[in-house]
Amino acid sequence: MKKLIILLLLPICSLAQVKPIDKFLGIPFRSSQSFTKSELTTRGGTIVEVADSTVFGVIGIKFAERTPDLISFNFQDDKFFQGVVVLDPELEGKTLEYYITVRNELTSVYGKGKWINNFQSPYRIGDGYELTALRLGKGTVGAMWTFRNVEGFDNWVSLEVTPELKVKLVYTDGSILQDALKAQAKTKSKDY
Repeated sequence: MKKLIILLLLPICSLAQVKPIDKFLGIPFRSSQSFTKSELTTRGGTIVEVADSTVFGVIGIKFAERTPDLISFNFQDDKFFQGVVVLDPELEGKTLEYYITVRNELTSVYGKGKWINNFQSPYRIGDGYELTALRLGKGTVGAMWTFRNVEGFDNWVSLEVTPELKVKLVYTDGSILQDALKAQAKTKSKDY
């Protein structure tokens, strides 16, 4: 009888509580720049302005108890739609191990994502030259988690190892990204 109860409860217990992708560093997508800056400075962050008024960086804030190389926030029509964080594994030889640790942490929050490992010949997983392939742009190691938002677009978190052997995460609101891409295309077409 105990075995039967365990077998019946196992599927229920194995259902992971999946968190929706609707914010970055506690800042909800669609927040205004002024709200976002206020929240970040309240947490001890220092805002770093850049020439483009639709983007700013922040320093002095940790991400998942790590000190990032970069945190940036992107806006379209004063709505926050994309957050980027770049983490440094510190030891190049530990880059893939560090990436796997972050990927596992994200999986525990968002459920299993889509994992991408792609290497061009002569490189392959397990050959000992993965980092060389990544540096040369001959390999891709990444993962993606998606969550359908209320407007029917996918929000996502992407994770990748960059050619500089950093671990980069990008949190994106898919519906506002569509607006940003349209505005960007309109701006580009003015030059033609």
